[in-house]
Amino acid sequence: MSEVRTPENSSAATAEFECPLSHGQRALWFLNRLAPSSSAFNVIFAARILSPIDPSGLRRAFQSLLDRHAALRTTYFERDGEPGQRIHRGLSVDFNQTDVANWTDQALYDRLAVETRRPFDLEHGPVLRVNLFSRSATEHFLALTIHHIAIDGWSLWICLDELKILYSAEKAGTKAALPPPVWQYPDYIRWQQQMIGGPEGQKLWAYWQEKLAGEIPSLNLPTDRPRPPMQTFRGASHFFKLDEVLTKKLKSIAQAQRTTPFTVLLTAYLALLYRYTGQEEILVGSPSSGRQRTELEGIVGYCVNPLVLRGNLGGNPPFRDLLNRVRETVLDAFEQQAYPFPLLVDRLQPNRDTSRSPLFQVMFVFQKPQRLEREGISSFILGDSKARVNLGELVLEPLPFPIQQEGQFELTLNFVESGAAFLGSFDYNTDLFEAGTMVRMELHLRRLLEGIAADPGRRVGDLPLLSEDERRQC
Repeated sequence: MSEVRTPENSSAATAEFECPLSHGQRALWFLNRLAPSSSAFNVIFAARILSPIDPSGLRRAFQSLLDRHAALRTTYFERDGEPGQRIHRGLSVDFNQTDVANWTDQALYDRLAVETRRPFDLEHGPVLRVNLFSRSATEHFLALTIHHIAIDGWSLWICLDELKILYSAEKAGTKAALPPPVWQYPDYIRWQQQMIGGPEGQKLWAYWQEKLAGEIPSLNLPTDRPRPPMQTFRGASHFFKLDEVLTKKLKSIAQAQRTTPFTVLLTAYLALLYRYTGQEEILVGSPSSGRQRTELEGIVGYCVNPLVLRGNLGGNPPFRDLLNRVRETVLDAFEQQAYPFPLLVDRLQPNRDTSRSPLFQVMFVFQKPQRLEREGISSFILGDSKARVNLGELVLEPLPFPIQQEGQFELTLNFVESGAAFLGSFDYNTDLFEAGTMVRMELHLRRLLEGIAADPGRRVGDLPLLSEDERRQC
């Protein structure tokens, strides 16, 4: 396999060459081999366009994105038992436009679901698909689907931000004012390899080895159905909103405790899981950007790295004390975020249960887009019906129905800050949980948060959780 080439010794934006996979990509590649028909790792951006558009200009704008970013024109192969990737030049964007003027809403939504859930062929590509459905001159539906091996959330914001500039330039017939990327994804791989093999990698490994020493407990959430013998990825989402009054109170607690809303909401999540399971030690995954260096900030590719956050609820502590514990855990973990999670699993060799993901089974995500925040992308992410995003003359709103992505974990709690409120969702595995369970879980979380807002000094085991009817049934 050839050496990774960098901007100093090759034209990474145009050259066709092969290189190894990053540790994160390797993990996704193996999971794809186990379930090639799954769409669990499809990253989806879907929107209704409420403006006249130039379909040819939009196609050229997406083509420019492919030309700019190596990860979007890559295919994957296996040679002598080892996976590799081949970056292509001159690859045409997979862009399809369909006239749906005479389609019913249900027919359109069914087709959108099919297109966004269609699995990718990583060997032959492409890894990015664009579907444009046109109903009238001022109403279109855009579905952008990319395999996770080629992109992460940060990269998606980069692509959308650049699409705004590229499309505006296409419509105006001018050259887009975008400088070439400083680094391409192969440069990230080279940096990761050098970091792991050097003193920094040894230091990071020592930290995580100590933090995850001893028995790694699995989270035993009560489920609606028996756990399948093999982990599955079928999933759905339940969306909700915390009102502005409660949001303000939670922010005030964060400020008073010299921490962030991320840490307050994560601590509440740990408290909720503790109340459901009675387990005093709970491991939760949370994504880090994996972009500590300035050169990494503009890369499109899979750089995100899950962190293992080990919560200790021993002694039924007051919420405020638990918050202080979690704050220190979060600060330490994010300082050590560069060590690849898949390599951590390989080196720790935890007891493997094929019905569960290793090290942690639940996730917590507080999304904070690095770009497009002025355009209101946070509200858009979780489907706020009032959200509007303007991408270079493309006026977008969330689709009137949710595009469901499959569940990579048993349960994920997501939050984004939208104006003066927090929007949230529970992503859940439908082989384990019923939709009604997520409705009750939202109500439990809401009561818990209201109890925290009223008295953050109350012990986590005493915080309100159940409704009057549920208490009578106990």
